Amino acid sequence: MSSSGSGTGLGLAMVANVMREHDGEARYESPPAGGARFVLSFPESPRGAAGE
Repeated sequence: MSSSGSGTGLGLAMVANVMREHDGEARYESPPAGGARFVLSFPESPRGAAGE
């Protein structure tokens, strides 16, 4: 974590936009023990995609 204050604050918004463009999902989870977790979920590729 950076406390320098020099960031633009756009990082997570950019990640969310990229994930939506690829039919994926970016979500935030707050575990009971504390902390934060960001989960990126990608759709499965149909068989035969990506040169298979």
